[in-house]
Amino acid sequence: MILSANFLNYYLIKYNNENIREYYNHQSLEKLIMIYIATVFMIIEFILLYYAVLISLKISRNNTERLIFIILSITYTTPFLLFMIIFNEDARKSLA
Repeated sequence: MILSANFLNYYLIKYNNENIREYYNHQSLEKLIMIYIATVFMIIEFILLYYAVLISLKISRNNTERLIFIILSITYTTPFLLFMIIFNEDARKSLA
């Protein structure tokens, strides 16, 4: 989540700064394509975040564990989801 948000923010700032100074050219078209790619990755991360929080709520046994799982799922969405699905049987059952 952090990486895709930084990726999107970097290219948005870079694209906006160049559009103020110059007209459309080859480099600004590349930056626009990168903005679209970053947006797609961000949407995929939001979908994964939904499932990670859903798994966190279903498999946690007490409030402390639930809080830690939710913080981990928001901060490290993709690795958290992959590790939970690979190593936790309850997580696999909750998706099915």
